[in-house]
Amino acid sequence: MISIIAHLFVGILQRFFLWIGGITRWLLFQIYNECITEKFPRNIDYYIDNESNKKDKNGFSVQNKNFFSGLIVTILIIILLDKFENK
Repeated sequence: MISIIAHLFVGILQRFFLWIGGITRWLLFQIYNECITEKFPRNIDYYIDNESNKKDKNGFSVQNKNFFSGLIVTILIIILLDKFENK
C-alpha cells in the first residue's frame, strides 16, 4: 500500500517538474528568439513532449532537459521565497 502511494507521489512530482521545466524552457527560448536570433523551435509541443526518447546532440532527451530545468526553477523559487520571507 505504501509503495502505491509513494509511486503516485513520485509520479505527480515528476510531472510537475517536467511541466514547469518545459514551460520555462519554451518561454526563455522564445525571448531569446525575439531578442537575439531565430535559432530555437517556436512550437510548444517540442518543449512539452516528455514521451519522446529522441536524444539531441549532447545525449539528452526533452524529458531530461525539462526535469533539470524544472528542478532548477523550483530551487530558485524556494530560495527567493526564503529571502523575501526573512526580510
